[in-house]
Amino acid sequence: MKLAACQREAYLRRLTTRVLSCEPTDGGFQAVLEDTVLYPEGGGQPADSGTVGGLPVLDVFRDPKGEILHLLPAALQPGEVEVVVDWERRYDHMQQHTAQHLITALAQDRLGAATTSFHLGGERCDIELDLVDLPAARVAALEQQVNAEVRAARPVRSRLVDPEQLAALPVRTRGLPAGHQGAVRLVEIEGIDLNTCGGTHVGSTAELQIVKLIDTERLRGGTRLYYLAGGRVLSALSRGRERERALSRVLSCSPEEQCAAVERLLETARAADKARRLLLAEIAAHEGARLAAGSEAVVSSHRSDGDLAFLNAVAGAALERRPGLLLLLTCGDPAGSGQFLLAGPPERVRELAARVTEILEGRGGGAPGRFQGKSARLDRRGELLSLLR
Repeated sequence: MKLAACQREAYLRRLTTRVLSCEPTDGGFQAVLEDTVLYPEGGGQPADSGTVGGLPVLDVFRDPKGEILHLLPAALQPGEVEVVVDWERRYDHMQQHTAQHLITALAQDRLGAATTSFHLGGERCDIELDLVDLPAARVAALEQQVNAEVRAARPVRSRLVDPEQLAALPVRTRGLPAGHQGAVRLVEIEGIDLNTCGGTHVGSTAELQIVKLIDTERLRGGTRLYYLAGGRVLSALSRGRERERALSRVLSCSPEEQCAAVERLLETARAADKARRLLLAEIAAHEGARLAAGSEAVVSSHRSDGDLAFLNAVAGAALERRPGLLLLLTCGDPAGSGQFLLAGPPERVRELAARVTEILEGRGGGAPGRFQGKSARLDRRGELLSLLR
């Protein structure tokens, strides 16, 4: 497979080359260039962004034959063209991808955990390890070991080898792409790792600046390990500091006092919620008693601020006094959408359920003697009540 300029020299930011072809396709035009500084998506690393002849690149990828295609919004004319990479995004990818190689190598050597996949995301990256259990203490130890190698400023180099040479080298690999022929590109972190890879990388582990292992997620038979490297760690730290300052202003306390302040607020909220539920239960009991006190066989009630739990409490209080009563209870916007409860004798509720949903334009379900749900037309309550009566 022919290497692109970006794979031969990852720090190359622009290149003057020639347009070999440019054909219309779904979503734009596919251009084939003599060479390119734009990395095509592959190996867990996203495609670069940038421009070709001043046109923004929509995508970069390899076709089944290994040719690099540039998807553009307009056609290119034959001749020379300048290709420019979005360097900030590229360098971020170089940091994240090199960090993956370093984490993978140390996880294998120190934890005995092989990497089974890698994903370079827009906000965070992750690798999947064939390790069922990865407790916080081992994550912390791995993070210390990774950052020790960052400080060691180990050189990172790439080279090509023949397939015959590959078999004799201590290469860490998840296998070559299907149909691969010819020389194999290796990326080496001196003294740490030798890996088959076509991606772009920094020239020294020192350029990673710092690596932070931020989270783990259990998978079937393995663990997904999330991380940030370089500029992403610094950005995350800045965002965290902004949140910390904002919380200090809202809570009127220092950062060290934030947890205690939030605990006090939660305790106050829990006490208020308990008092609210007691009051609602008392109101529901009074409302149920009021509805059951009359002589009508069918009664109705509406509250703008209620919910289904409240409606069921009202129904329970009313039916305890008059088991044969039929109740239509609603809550929400009386001229719009909300919730409803039809409660009473199970046989009658079952017979009327379909008409309730039809008139209220809703959907619902429930246990025997209770049919409840959501309505888009509470303004038709009067029509439904007339039918029930």
